[in-house]
Amino acid sequence: MSTVTNDMVAMLPLFLQKGSTSNNYKLLDLVGGQIDELNRSSIYAARSRSIDEASGKILDEIGKQYGVTRLTTDDSFYRFLIKSHIEMSLRVGTANEIINVLSNTSGLPLSSFNVENGDELLSVRVTDIPAALTPNEDQRELVISWIKSILPAGIRLEGVSFKEASASEIAIGAVIEQAAFFSSPVVTMKIPGV
Repeated sequence: MSTVTNDMVAMLPLFLQKGSTSNNYKLLDLVGGQIDELNRSSIYAARSRSIDEASGKILDEIGKQYGVTRLTTDDSFYRFLIKSHIEMSLRVGTANEIINVLSNTSGLPLSSFNVENGDELLSVRVTDIPAALTPNEDQRELVISWIKSILPAGIRLEGVSFKEASASEIAIGAVIEQAAFFSSPVVTMKIPGV
């Protein structure tokens, strides 16, 4: 039995059977087990993005994100190289600093840009960038790449949206990365009489 199952069973109305042998309980335990598995997978995914927790190919991918090439097979030394590179790049990175840099380089007012928390842990979205600043796709990709480079260490750019000037508001968005989903085995049940 999982804690998720207990929480869901506790929410059932009093007139429903809640005992561990009831069908209600068994169904909720099935769902609760899957939710627990998703939670464990999410925790694993978050930890694997951590420089201190990652190893092997995952650490190589993290290093690649920061432009650090692996010079040795030793993960601990590679972590040192990545962390050194990150420390050198920590000059800019808060939401206000990102907005200030965008404003200063474009000549547009601070209110022209917005930085908000992403849906995932340690991620941000930069929204409302005036499309006039980046009239073509190549320039938009350069701006996205540049924004990624000024984010603080460990913060992922979840998305960027460009705001087009018009009589009504139109948003042109770009998704940077998609969340990884972990699959679980499919459970099928035979219900008697159905």
